[in-house]
Amino acid sequence: MIATRRDANDLLLRGSIALARVEAAGIKIDVDYLERTRTEIAAQVKTLTAELRNDKIFSRWRKRYGEKTKIGSREQLGQVLFGDIGLPGGVPTAGSRGTKKERYQCDEEILAQVDLQFVRDWLKCEELKRTNATFLGGISREVCNGFMHPIQNLHLARTYRPSVDHPNGQNFPARDEAMAKLVRTAIIPRRGRIFVEVDFKGAEVGTGACYHKDPVMLDYIKTDAGKMHLDMAAQIFKMRVEKVPKALRNLVKGSFVFAEFYGSWYKNCAPSLWKQAEPEWLAHLARKTGITELGECKLPRDGEFFDPVPGTFEHHVAVIEKDFWGRRFRGYAEWKKSWYADYVKRGYFDMLTGFRCAGVFSKNEAVNYPIQGAAFHCLLWALIELNDWLIRKKMRSLIVGQIHDSMQLDCTEDELPDVLARVVWIITKALPRAWDWIIIPLSVEIEGSRKNWFEKAPLAV
Repeated sequence: MIATRRDANDLLLRGSIALARVEAAGIKIDVDYLERTRTEIAAQVKTLTAELRNDKIFSRWRKRYGEKTKIGSREQLGQVLFGDIGLPGGVPTAGSRGTKKERYQCDEEILAQVDLQFVRDWLKCEELKRTNATFLGGISREVCNGFMHPIQNLHLARTYRPSVDHPNGQNFPARDEAMAKLVRTAIIPRRGRIFVEVDFKGAEVGTGACYHKDPVMLDYIKTDAGKMHLDMAAQIFKMRVEKVPKALRNLVKGSFVFAEFYGSWYKNCAPSLWKQAEPEWLAHLARKTGITELGECKLPRDGEFFDPVPGTFEHHVAVIEKDFWGRRFRGYAEWKKSWYADYVKRGYFDMLTGFRCAGVFSKNEAVNYPIQGAAFHCLLWALIELNDWLIRKKMRSLIVGQIHDSMQLDCTEDELPDVLARVVWIITKALPRAWDWIIIPLSVEIEGSRKNWFEKAPLAV
């Protein structure tokens, strides 16, 4: 069936009721761990800050800014490192050229390439401060009787995606394992239960394929979706597929494949790949291609466009990007063009789930939002169905959270097998029957822990 706006309205109303129950259920917090860890982090920050202040680089920093010195200021740090000391890697921000007060880009990715202990300690200190204040502090402020009840919103985003606040669990660290451990260890199951996370595998890639129907993408999804990232890693770094290490596959997955899908381009992808690549990968690439330099990767500015220099990694990635969209995923590229043209003509776009988004959107927003929105709606539909089943069966297990393409459960030991079986059936069988626009096989990854969210491991279904 083709979803209508009435169907979308029904999903929104039923979803609001289900998420209200999720919110009421609440998430169990290890309060003792939380407070102990916050105290330990505060002590670490104090020690690191003292060490930073005793460093000769900070002496130079203080000499430049005097009373206005702010040790947490990225702008000041960038000026000291790239402007005063003259370290390589500094990139002036757009529009700053020719001004009296030049500023430098100083994001985490740029700072991570600076080979100075001072900078490494500064990054660690700032991350600890953010983790303590924003994440652990956010949890601490919301705990009541050992539980927190994050507010689940379906009415705020104009793309009909969810948001969570008090605290915003969608922003809890996941990729940084050290920070993820600090935060997610605080989230635990109720006594005698298992904390379970149900994750839609490849939700957005699969949903996107239901829109653009690119034959190459569909073949990847129906056979082995992960091979897409292996193939691209092999192409970029000139390796045989079977020789691509897992770490390289993951790097290419995030810094090229998904980056390109979401609208990035070679001038951003090339530096990200180059700076995060292991030396042996770059050495292998150099032996195969002769490439030993990244290239300038200058972004367009003041009407100028800087072409990549042949023989550089930037030029190499630019060529691969052209092949990526011109040959490998040509159907996807053509869909993006036609989809955006239709949006410009009408002033709105309709999702496969029946929702209509109207207003001013950038090109990237117009082609990504319908995919991201529909992917979440698949999760929301499954969450509603599971919640209704738990109530009908008078189960004690609870749904306690959701993050875009995953939901978190608090399951009793005795109900776990039935709950997991039901989850798999809902997602892989019932959902495609309800929405026949789903033309790809759906799969789910389920992990759980009897200790805390961080220590989850795969659960057999």
